[in-house]
Amino acid sequence: MGDCLFDSNTIQVMDHIDSLSEGIELGAKLLLDNGYTESSYSAALLRNFEEYGSKFMVSPFIILPHARPEQGVLKSGISIILLQQSFYYRECNEPIRLIVILAAQDSKTHLRYLKTLSEIFMNEQKLKRILSSHTKEQLYMELTDC
Repeated sequence: MGDCLFDSNTIQVMDHIDSLSEGIELGAKLLLDNGYTESSYSAALLRNFEEYGSKFMVSPFIILPHARPEQGVLKSGISIILLQQSFYYRECNEPIRLIVILAAQDSKTHLRYLKTLSEIFMNEQKLKRILSSHTKEQLYMELTDC
C-alpha cells in the first residue's frame, strides 16, 4: 500500500475486553498518545457509540466507530485493536474481533481510509490472516503487506 495508513504505535493485540466502551477507549487512547487526536475525540467516540451502537458494525468481526474531524482530530490516523477472544455486543449476533477507530481530518481522507479498509477486509484470505495474528508486529505486517 504505497502511503501507509497504519502506524505500528496505534495497533494492539489483546486477549479480551470486558465492554465495547473499554475497547473504544483503548483505541482512542492509542490515537491520543501518538498525537492524532485530542482527548475530546474519545468522548465524542463514546457519545456516537451510545447513539449509534451496532450501526458501527461494518461486517462480521469488525466495528468501526468514528467521530467528526472537528471533535478532536489533529491529524488523520487509524487505530486497530485485535481481540483474541470474540466479544458480542448487546443486540449483535456477530462476533467482534477488530475495533478500528478512524480519525480523519476531512471527508476526502475519510473516504480514502474507508476504501482502503474495505479492500483489506473484503479479501477473505487476508482477513483470516489478520484475525490469526498473535502479536502487534504480525498484525502490522498483515495490514501493510510487509
